[in-house]
Amino acid sequence: MSKSDDLGGRVTEWLSRQGYPLEMRVASAFRSEGFSVSQSTYYADPESGNNREIDVVATRTDPIGFLQVSVVIECKSSKDKPWILFTCQEQGNRFFNFGMLSEQARGKLVDKLFADKNGILSLPWFVKSERNGYGLTVAFGSGDDPAYKAVLNALKAAIEVYREQADAMPLRFVFPVVVVEGRLFEASLDDEGAMAVSEIDDGFLTTFRSISGHYCSSVHVVTDRSIPALCVDTVELVNRLETLLKADLDLMLEELKRPPLNPMDATKAD
Repeated sequence: MSKSDDLGGRVTEWLSRQGYPLEMRVASAFRSEGFSVSQSTYYADPESGNNREIDVVATRTDPIGFLQVSVVIECKSSKDKPWILFTCQEQGNRFFNFGMLSEQARGKLVDKLFADKNGILSLPWFVKSERNGYGLTVAFGSGDDPAYKAVLNALKAAIEVYREQADAMPLRFVFPVVVVEGRLFEASLDDEGAMAVSEIDDGFLTTFRSISGHYCSSVHVVTDRSIPALCVDTVELVNRLETLLKADLDLMLEELKRPPLNPMDATKAD
C-alpha cells in the first residue's frame, strides 16, 4: 500500500469518528425528497450572540412563498454509548410542542382544530405517543453531556432559522431534530413503580423552557436507522399542511393578485 493510500484510509477513519458521514447521509436523504438543504450552517446564538454551527437545515416552500417548513437537524455519533430518553405521561400544550410556528400559522391551526379536527390530529408529530420525554442523557458518560448540548443547539438553531423568515413567510413551521448514530433507549416507571427500559428508534423530548423569549417546541430525537422514516414523515407533514391550509393559501394568492388601492380613487369616492 502506498503512503497516499494509507493517508486516505486514515482520513476516512477520522471522518467516520467525527460524525461527518452521518451529516452527509441526512442531507442526502432530504435532498432526494426534494428539500432544499444547507449543511454546516452558522447562526447567531440567540442568548450569547456567538456564532454556532448546525449540521443540516432542510426546507420545503410552497410555489408562491407563503408556507415554509424547515427541519433543523443536529447530528451526533455515539456508537459506543447509548442515549437514554426519560419519559412520562406529560403531554403539555400540543400547539406549542408541535414546532416553532409563526403567529399566523399557529392561529390558522387553532382555527382548523374547530373546523377540521381530524385534519389537525392527523398531522405527523402533532399527536405524540402516550409517553413523552422530559430528559435525555448519554449512558456511561461523565462530565459534559453531549445529548443536552445537541438538544440545546437544535433548539437555538431552530429559533434563528425561524427568525430569518418570520416576517416574510406568513405560515412558518420550524422543527428541531437530533439524529444520533447509535442506540436509543426509553426509560420510565412501570405500573408497579419499577424501572422499565426498552430500545426505541425515535421519540420526542418535551421542553418547558424559553430561549431569548421564545417558548421552545418538542425536539424529535431519532437514530440513524430512522433517517428514511424521518424524511417520509416530513414529506407527509408538508403535504398535509398544504392540504389543510389550501383555502388560506388560495386567499393569500388572491390578495396578492389584487391591484393596490389608488389613493385618488378613494378621494373621488369621498
